Amino acid sequence: MRPSEALSKIQRSVREKVLDSDAIVRDLFLTLVAGGAALIKGPPGTAKQTVLRSFARALGVDSGMISCTPDLLPSDFIGGEIMEKDDEGHTALSFIKGPVFTNFLIVAHLQQLPTKSQSALLEALEDGKVTSAGKPHALPQPFFLAATITTQDEKVRYDLGSALLDRFYIQIETSTPRLATESMLCQIASVGAGDNRSASDDDNVFARIPEFREGARSVAVPESVYLAAVNAVRKLRLTPDEFVGPSPRAATHWLAFSKARAFVEGRASIAVDDLMATSRTVLPHRCFGRRSMLTEADLVGAIDEAFAKI
Repeated sequence: MRPSEALSKIQRSVREKVLDSDAIVRDLFLTLVAGGAALIKGPPGTAKQTVLRSFARALGVDSGMISCTPDLLPSDFIGGEIMEKDDEGHTALSFIKGPVFTNFLIVAHLQQLPTKSQSALLEALEDGKVTSAGKPHALPQPFFLAATITTQDEKVRYDLGSALLDRFYIQIETSTPRLATESMLCQIASVGAGDNRSASDDDNVFARIPEFREGARSVAVPESVYLAAVNAVRKLRLTPDEFVGPSPRAATHWLAFSKARAFVEGRASIAVDDLMATSRTVLPHRCFGRRSMLTEADLVGAIDEAFAKI
């Protein structure tokens, strides 16, 4: 199965649950192939978790879930050490794994994750492991994390550190669905719907992800494209009076995401056009206003201007 065929198969499957989901599924699939993590941000009730669960089922992988609350502790999702007795009556510490130990992890309501727990999630994103009682524990591979941020939720909201947000390759924005999509969601909620994973389909897409990731890494990046990505990120960073621009990591993630895009489309190298097509997905969540809140239009305008200057 070619990557493009796998993507089309997943899009068809998720579309049975959520109309107008093709673009979201495409970006999730590209992030998975690139080896990154994804954010989905939008108002309540816009099918963010439904899309992610359907995406996991279409891939053929079981998903784990962490629902963030203001009192969530790292041990609630990492797990912890407990005393156990063996058959001979000897006691010893045993590590009990938490829900983070899965191949596909959904983190819901990330904006409610306390700072201490953010650091534990950061370790999982950066190192592919977690630490409990001073001992590291590797996460299953391949590992994919997708988090949701619910806007219009101001009751309890923690500031998400730039170090954490910078680990997410992309941020997908959702909005109130159109009439047909909203009607479909209401119907599914009222009468239910079957599993969107076909039992007769022997092609497990998730099992091919290591192969797809290796193929994406082999996509060539011309020097001119490297320079375009680095210069655009630097241009965004050199605007101290307006906002804090993206870190050097942004260019790395940007190129990796663009390489995954080229690989899925069957191309052997990427071009500046790939950067332009993905810039508004990869860069805005890495920029922060210094004196006031920046609108999405402000960020998009700054990104377009940075491209115009290189």
